[in-house]
Amino acid sequence: MVTALVLAAGESKRSQPVMKQLYPVQGTALIDFVVKRLAAARVSRIRVVLGYNWEEVRRAIRWEAISKELEIVVNEEPERGMLSSIRRGLTDEDSYLIFPVDHPLVRVETMDLLIRAAERQSVPTVIVPVFGGRRGHPVLIPKSMFEDLKSFNGGNLADFIHARDVEEVDVGDEGVVTNFNTLEQLQKLDKLSGD
Repeated sequence: MVTALVLAAGESKRSQPVMKQLYPVQGTALIDFVVKRLAAARVSRIRVVLGYNWEEVRRAIRWEAISKELEIVVNEEPERGMLSSIRRGLTDEDSYLIFPVDHPLVRVETMDLLIRAAERQSVPTVIVPVFGGRRGHPVLIPKSMFEDLKSFNGGNLADFIHARDVEEVDVGDEGVVTNFNTLEQLQKLDKLSGD
């Protein structure tokens, strides 16, 4: 089983005065747009890690429209970065599809492709989508690596992945390498999100 772990704890400094998690996309907040997309994928549950202004961001999720188990976890030290949010969200029951909220255009079929790749592995490794020769998000981390991840002393998730065996999965989905962090990038999002 695979849990989607949505990383949405950041301060959104680069998109000020707007928090990217709350940016409107197709009539809803970005965080809600991402959660709904994940709910359509083959994940067993969705866990969302919030931090800055977490109560406001939580209210932006339209729970009644989500068909899967959804849990909110609060990272009380979001300034410590992405790894701190991942560690806060990890429990040991599933493998995790680590999904940064700033990659909202990843297609459902791409997520399902990564999950199917994990199901075929005889020796679990990190699974990373690749588009045009570039690695992207989301990455799938097997539960057998959780203890390593919890104790890892490197700077970020990329450092952890580079030090591990990885299965790269070629995808025809530019969304895996397209992130939206600045206000200018977010303003282009609505035009691009119509698939």
